Formats: sequence, C-alpha cells, structure tokens
Amino acid sequence: MARLLDILLSTGMSLDDLGSLHIRRGETLITQGAESHAVYFVLAGRFRVERNGETVGHIEAGSVVGEIGFFTGATRTASVIAYRDSLALRLTREAYESHCARLPDLREAIIAELASRLADRYRGADARTASNTRPRTLCLMAAGGAPVPERFTDMLMAALAPLADARLITLDVFRSSSGNLPPDSAAATDWFSRTERRAGLTLYLAEGGDDWQQACVRQSDQVLLVAPPGAPLPLSPGERFALTQTSPDQRRLVLLHRRRRPLVAGTRDWLRSRPASMHHHVTLRDTADVARLARFLAGSAVGLVLSGGGAYGMAHVGVHTGLYRAGLRFDVYGGTSVGAAMAAAFALGLAPHDVTRRTGDIFLRSGSLRRVTLPRYALLDHRRFDAKLAEHFGSTDIADMWLPFYAVTTDLTTNRSRTLRTGPLWEAIRASSALPGILPPFIRGDGDLMVDGGLLDNLPYRAMRTIKAGPNALVSLERARAPEAHYNYARIPGRAGVLLGLLRPGLWREPPAPGIADTIMRSMLAGRTDHARDLWPQDWLLTPPLPDEMSFMNWKAAFGLTGPAEDYARMMLRDLTAHRPDLLEALRLGAESPSPP
Repeated sequence: MARLLDILLSTGMSLDDLGSLHIRRGETLITQGAESHAVYFVLAGRFRVERNGETVGHIEAGSVVGEIGFFTGATRTASVIAYRDSLALRLTREAYESHCARLPDLREAIIAELASRLADRYRGADARTASNTRPRTLCLMAAGGAPVPERFTDMLMAALAPLADARLITLDVFRSSSGNLPPDSAAATDWFSRTERRAGLTLYLAEGGDDWQQACVRQSDQVLLVAPPGAPLPLSPGERFALTQTSPDQRRLVLLHRRRRPLVAGTRDWLRSRPASMHHHVTLRDTADVARLARFLAGSAVGLVLSGGGAYGMAHVGVHTGLYRAGLRFDVYGGTSVGAAMAAAFALGLAPHDVTRRTGDIFLRSGSLRRVTLPRYALLDHRRFDAKLAEHFGSTDIADMWLPFYAVTTDLTTNRSRTLRTGPLWEAIRASSALPGILPPFIRGDGDLMVDGGLLDNLPYRAMRTIKAGPNALVSLERARAPEAHYNYARIPGRAGVLLGLLRPGLWREPPAPGIADTIMRSMLAGRTDHARDLWPQDWLLTPPLPDEMSFMNWKAAFGLTGPAEDYARMMLRDLTAHRPDLLEALRLGAESPSPP
C-alpha cells in the first residue's frame, strides 16, 4: 500500500485533503449489506470483520478494505468495525476516477495491490484471518484506581523480553516523544500506530488524567486489570470507561497475591464486577507466575488437552508423568469426560500416586458406577458418584485454581459444546462425564442440561485455541478398533436371561458381547479418530497404546495402562527431539514455571 500512498501524495495533497478519516474504537467503517461507494486504505489501527454479528477476522494497518465490492459493484458482504482508534483513507468512485486520470501509475498500482492481496489470501496469509488470541497492544490499568505496582510492571517487562519485542509507553514517554499531542487527536493515533510498528508488543500504562487513560483503552487490543489482594474494590472511572469500550474477551484480570497457594478465594467476586475472558493468579515473590502471564500475552503459553475415554483415562496419568519427568510444564489444562478429571488433578498439582489412589476410590472401592437403578432417568444411580467427586475435589471453584483449567461438556439445551471455566470443580467434572443413558444429565444452577463432552468434542483443543495462542500437547485415547472376533450376537441374552443373572449372580457368565456402557462410548467416538487434518503446527498429538481386549469401563484393568503410557511419552519425546526440535523448544517454555503449589 506504500506505493499507492506515495503516488497519491505526489500531487502535493495531504491525507486530510485525500479523505483521511479518524475512526474511534467501536465505530463502523463498512456496514454489511450496504452499497459499495468507496474503497478504504487502513493507515493506522486495527479493525474487526463481522458477518451476521460474528467476528470472522481482523484487518491490520497497511490493508485495503472494501475493494471487491468497490470494483464489482456488489453490496458489502461483512461489516468492518474499529477494534481500536484507527485512521483510514476513503477513496470514493468519483475521486478514484479523477486521480486515475491525473496519475497514470495509480491504476496499475491498485491492480498490483489487489493481485498481492489475492496471493496472500491463497497462501493463507491475509490479515483478515489472523487469530485474535495474541494481542499486539495492551492497556495496564489498576483495579480500584490505585497505581499498578512498579515491581509488577518491571517483572512483566523482564519476562516479556525473551518472548517479544515489548515496549512500555507511559504518559511521560508519550508526552516527550509525541511533542505533547492531545491523546485523543488523530495525530496521536498516527503516533501510536507508528510507535507500535516498531515493537512486537506495546503496553500502555494507564496512569494519569482521564484523557490519557481513555486513550490507552482505545488503543489497546486487550485491557489488563491488575487487582490488589483482598476483596474487590469499587470500579474507578478509568475501569468504567474500559468496561464500556471493551467486551469480556478483550479483558484480562490479574489478581496479585502475597504468596502462592494451591487455592485462593473470592475470584468470582472480582469477575462479577470485572467480567474477563481470562484471569491469572500471580505472586511477586518469584518470577514464575509473571513468566506464565508473559507467555499468555506473547502467544507462547503451553497447554495440555486430554480426551475422554472412560477407564482408558488412566493412560493420561502415565503420559503426564513421562512429560513431567522430562521437564515439561503446562500453563493451562483442559479436557473432557475422564480427561477433564485428570486435567483438573494435574492442574491442582496432585502426584501420580495420589491421582491413582483417588481414581481407584471413585471407580473401584466405592462401587459408585456399579449401582444399577431402574432405568427411568439413567442406568446407574448417580448419587454415590457425585458424592465421591465432591469428596475428592471439594468445594473448589475453578476460578480459584492457581493454574487455569477448563472442562468441556455437551449442552443439550443449546445442542453445542460448552466450556466451563468457573463454578464448582466437581460439578464441571460431573457435567463433562455424564455418559448419556448411563448417568443422568447434570443440571447446573442455570437449568441447562449437560452430558458427556465427548458426545460432540472428545479432544477439545479448539477450546484451548480460544483461550490462548502457543503450543499444545494433545493426548487422544481414540483409535480405530477392529471388530472383536469373539463377539457372538446369537448369545446375547434377552430379558429373562438378564433377570436370571441379576437374581443369581453366582451362576452368571458374561455373554460374548459389549456392555451398554462400552457400546455407548464407542458410538460417541465413532468417526473421530482423524485429528491430524485440523492440527496446527504447534499442536503435538499423542496417542498412547491401548489394549483392544479392554473395555471402556474396565477400571480393574485400567491401572496397568500407566507404565506403558509413560514409556510411550518418553519415546515420543525422543522422536520430537529428532524431528521437531522447534516444537520441543516451544513446549519447554513452560519449564520455567514450578509445579502447581
């Protein structure tokens, strides 16, 4: 686009003369369905692209906008809205024809620009499709109006230094470097844009007058609200402005603590007053927590995603143990069904033997999944299972966990996957593992019916992508299985045979056929073994070996899976070392953090 601007400015006309626009954050540049009367050149800032109310991409500075409709006469196919304060050059059809008549090189330059854009789209490099999980500009604002601790700012900038070319802009820096421009002026927006282009990540410290705080908010992709210890403070004027200008997915809450603890309290109270897509627990006593936060901001946070799989879930313990002993640490954990339970245990910092002990208590010693009931609501009585989950995971709220965690369930009310990131931990695990027909759907306080997350998404790495950018280890317990030769349909008993077995269990011989739980589990996982086609380069898929002769509900045999799974993890690490050292290096970034408290 630089050549286009050079040609236009060669006439001696200024950007204002050419039709430069100062678009405030949240203002609409193009409306879906409108006539295409102009083409726009983004000089500074950032826009989001919305189609039918859903964000489908982003447009960065240096892009041409609306060119297809402009040259074809078609109506606008999407809306373009300022993601932050921006500058754009508007070129109407009349102005375009006039400039082309006077500037012979202009038409050729526009054709070349369009050809370049089409080539970028073909290669998948178009800015419109860029991920929004990595911000380029941040606003640091203290919750309650108190100053952001200088120690926190210093530690954050130090942690960002090896990850991104980060620059901190204070009010004093802005005044001295910009010539004391009004922060809300078009000239200031241009200064912000030029400054940001010289850094990979720009942080604006929103401390000063209202005009500076508001400018910091309008210039930022995300607002980082830094909260002191204790109960939530009243919203400051700057925070109120930030909440009106940003959506929850554009906000992060950082809760500062005096020391690291396995669990904290009161996080949801902060989130009620300051809704945010992510929150982070941080202590300034060491660098580990700030380093983890820096990885989230720089797009390099390391995630672990665990699939469902019934009793095969014990393989997760072996894989995690192998990765942990090799030095890998994770910044965020997620999973579904048994994978959610295991991910929660790892996020809480439970040792492998403790995870094994608790799993044995829930699924074997308690007999919680052997309590058959009249199949009115489900095959099994759920009450003991619920009690055991509550016993082992306590009254813990997900929001109070030191490390981020999510569980994925299937919401039958909306017929969609649902990611649970707040509320009682045991309830989230229960909702994520409610195998349809085996256990009743779980009903949370909102009244929604939730069943096993594996029904729609048994390896929820897409949920991880909405939380962060960066590398992920994905552990899948799905695999293709050949039909068992020993199965015999003719020997499956009818009602009388089943009742006789229940009345005289000593004489019962297991028929050569899969049980109802195993059949339901297999039905849920049918056709979901090919994840490779949707993986990103920074996704590492692990599929530990699983015995074909073992059923999904055979918890007695499950504990023998941990050793082979750990061996498999070590083997895959050697393979990664040999063939993808770049990915291994990215995964090892989390090793700078200690284990959960």
